Amino acid sequence: MLQKYYTLVVLGDTQAGKSTLLGQLTYLLGGIDKKTIEGFATEARKMGYVNNLAYSWVSDQSQDERQSGSTARCHLLNFPTSTHRITAIDTPGARPMLRHAIAGIGHADAALLVVSAADGEFESGLRVGGPTRDCLNLAAGLGIRSLIVAVTKLDTKAPDEVQARYADIMVAVGQLGRKLGFAADSIVTVPVSGSLGSNLVIPDPDWADWYRGPTLLAVMNRLDVDMLRRQQALPVVETPEKLSAVAGLRCTVLDVVRGASGTATLTGRVVAGSLRPNAVLTAAPSTASVQVNAVRLVGDPDTDRAFALPGDLVRLSLRDVPASLAAGQVLSDAEANRARGATSFTARLTVLDHPTGLRAGYRALLNVHGAEIRCEVGAILNRLDRRNGRVVSTAPECLRDQEMGDVQCIPLDPVSLDPAATHPWLGRVVLRFVPPEDAPPPEDPDEEPEVQRTVATGTVMGLVAG
Repeated sequence: MLQKYYTLVVLGDTQAGKSTLLGQLTYLLGGIDKKTIEGFATEARKMGYVNNLAYSWVSDQSQDERQSGSTARCHLLNFPTSTHRITAIDTPGARPMLRHAIAGIGHADAALLVVSAADGEFESGLRVGGPTRDCLNLAAGLGIRSLIVAVTKLDTKAPDEVQARYADIMVAVGQLGRKLGFAADSIVTVPVSGSLGSNLVIPDPDWADWYRGPTLLAVMNRLDVDMLRRQQALPVVETPEKLSAVAGLRCTVLDVVRGASGTATLTGRVVAGSLRPNAVLTAAPSTASVQVNAVRLVGDPDTDRAFALPGDLVRLSLRDVPASLAAGQVLSDAEANRARGATSFTARLTVLDHPTGLRAGYRALLNVHGAEIRCEVGAILNRLDRRNGRVVSTAPECLRDQEMGDVQCIPLDPVSLDPAATHPWLGRVVLRFVPPEDAPPPEDPDEEPEVQRTVATGTVMGLVAG
């Protein structure tokens, strides 16, 4: 019997310890040997690092990432356990690299939020505009409904402070998560130490007097894959014959690695329909076509598959690859029910953080599945009651924080969208503010400079296809 397979996106601030945690977990599960880890540690010391970066180097493999000490793009790590095959998507925490974290969310079933318990780091991350808060906003807005919270760096606290610090973080993150739409029973918090390996695979005896909950691995193994797919409105099926033909194939593109003579390896996620070898597909928003040589699961990279189904993170061997094929595009059947580009669309948005209100003419970055494009608000169509969706007023001047309404949006770059009613995973959008690179510093020295932040999240109600 095949093990259940799911994808877990790993989110958190740049110094929370995401890569270290994943590297340590890979080592403890036998995915990398002790000699390799010791080699990483020796190399890190030669480069002048005092802290042990050996475990983070399991994920951060490029020279630039190792020199900077931080993740710069998505990395995929596989964890075959006794009950599951799990692919973890390690994402950057630095704000300039946030688009990669969003692409990771757009290809995942659940999220692991890594939160630092070090003094000041948790408070900074959870404040309005903070990176931990923004990660929660993005995960909720893009359809993640199951959340594991790993509280790291508890070893930086005095023994008599650890329990209270953990409890405070658990309550604060839980309250914010529920406010953003996570069900109380879908948030599980676990104390860990990535650098020491505490409570990742086996319980930490030093915490036994106050923590009797599961290890991180036990929580990961308890996730119900069918439930995760239903939460995301993905069909739960075992064979392609049981899929309705109405929706049509959709496969979002996370990464493309080009080979010789027009070949490429594509990493993506099937979110509707079924995908088979030898299929001829169109890559929207362009009209270019590609042919699939082989289909494999990222979590089982050595086995060719006869088909892939909704929720599967796949690695496709392609031929006849056009130069235009890129991350953020959507693959669909070349003949029937093709994905298309959108010239405009209507989105039902909830404003999260905008100091003057969302207005017509506002320009922001639009994130949907793995794509990031420039977008402009054409008009505010109405304001809605968040409790029941009824129209409160038509053509309001703006939507303010925590208000919901229907908004006309105009993409300024090519993008492929689908209404949430037909393809829920492709109809979830995020608007983000990104300050210009030449933005002047604030006049008041006590005022913090503007940073990237999530402005609004919502769903596509309808669109005009291009």
